[in-house]
Amino acid sequence: MKFHFQVCGVWISNASGNTFKPAIQFVDGGLVVRTSQWLETKICRRTDGSWYWNSNHIAYYFGKHIEGNEEKGYPDTWEYEGLLGTHYYL
Repeated sequence: MKFHFQVCGVWISNASGNTFKPAIQFVDGGLVVRTSQWLETKICRRTDGSWYWNSNHIAYYFGKHIEGNEEKGYPDTWEYEGLLGTHYYL
């Protein structure tokens, strides 16, 4: 059963897709938290049973900016590697 509702301005859903913000989504056995700036933190289970998390918030605010080449189709990226793990934001 799919649900999709809003509480105090935050969407809570188990529907797939990222067409609404801010949101808390329960998708594919994981949890996605999305802010009004479209930054996401995702916690999910890998196929081997281990847990995985990636935070655009950490990468964007604390990571190193790597300039892309738009002419060749490479976007700017941000990468963070430290105490909080390894995180990427494209």
